Amino acid sequence: MPFTFEKILNKPFFTDLAPNENLETSLLGLKYFFEYKEEKLDELVSNLLKRYLKTKPCKALFFFSGRSALLNLLKALNLKGGDEALLPAFTCSTVVLPFLKLEIKPVFIDIEEQTFAIDPIDLQKKLSPKSKIILLQHTYGFTPAKRATILSIIKKQNLLLIEDIAHTIKPIKFDYEKEKQFYLLSFGRSKALSSVFGGAVVLQEGRIGKRLEKILNQLPDASSKLLAQILLYKLATPVIKSSYSWGFGKILLKFFKNFLPPEITSKERTGNFDDRYNLKLSKLQKAFLLAQLEEYEEVSQIRIKKANELLQKIPENYLPKGLLRKNITDPIIRLPIFTSNPEKLILRLKRKNIFLGRWYYQPIIGVENTEKLGYKKNSCPKAEEVGKRIITIGI
Repeated sequence: MPFTFEKILNKPFFTDLAPNENLETSLLGLKYFFEYKEEKLDELVSNLLKRYLKTKPCKALFFFSGRSALLNLLKALNLKGGDEALLPAFTCSTVVLPFLKLEIKPVFIDIEEQTFAIDPIDLQKKLSPKSKIILLQHTYGFTPAKRATILSIIKKQNLLLIEDIAHTIKPIKFDYEKEKQFYLLSFGRSKALSSVFGGAVVLQEGRIGKRLEKILNQLPDASSKLLAQILLYKLATPVIKSSYSWGFGKILLKFFKNFLPPEITSKERTGNFDDRYNLKLSKLQKAFLLAQLEEYEEVSQIRIKKANELLQKIPENYLPKGLLRKNITDPIIRLPIFTSNPEKLILRLKRKNIFLGRWYYQPIIGVENTEKLGYKKNSCPKAEEVGKRIITIGI
């Protein structure tokens, strides 16, 4: 019998809808919220996160969102308007907008197909005397295949390095200069760990860390409305998913959709940074984060096992060349596949309650006009071509 994705994916199957949420862990997080004072939660979350990252000494600073973490890190680095940032042309608008807000010019680098990370050959071509900083994205959670080559280029050019591990949390090491290498994390609802919104910067102790901590302390707290929406999301989405196949979940989702805060706001979709999520990480989010961190090591191993099982079941004509029967060792959150007509396949599976994703259907998603973010059509042909064929399966 011919291969179909219906045979290997459970029904219902959700790639984007609350992939990390289950009621037991959400209730545990709620218990921690009432059990611990905020200072204790700070300590527990920070220590557990650093233990998983396996890097020390370091400092972890927490923000309400990943884009807030990135924006304020850029402020702490004292970059100037007109400086150039080298960014992957296979990303989300929320990564680009903090640079634009500070008048830092994004220069988009094409990708290599093995791990969808920056291509060092295109990077070399697009370097200029104005290049000051580079963001190296671990797309889907894969470690960039040519990271060592990219790092050697960065060192020669004396660039600041932000490693974006927003798609997964995995052991890291600082292997560049102390005040020039930073890690960006995200705890958004579709990432490896979810506090619905959330982000962090992990960096080595020093003056940049002190400067960033001072900026963080001046940020406002989240509103009661936002916190209520986060709580609703944490408690409602596990019920929606578990009851979706027999209809009740569909009704709940339609009812709650208008009450949940958008991942990307309407202002961001028009190409403008939205300050509504530029806040401190709340005590409630830290409690939910702690509950997920406690089980993260086990979840990571499950993700690695599941990704490799899927890899063996999917025919080679659906797999990117870099993934052909490769043994996956990173706890990825998305498994990419290629098909000639992604929308047709997505629609077919949707009718059977199997929901796949489209990270990334164009060089920058989450924005109506990529040119407004500084992207020039045909400047990154591999990213554009990959976007036409790619679908992602949630892990």
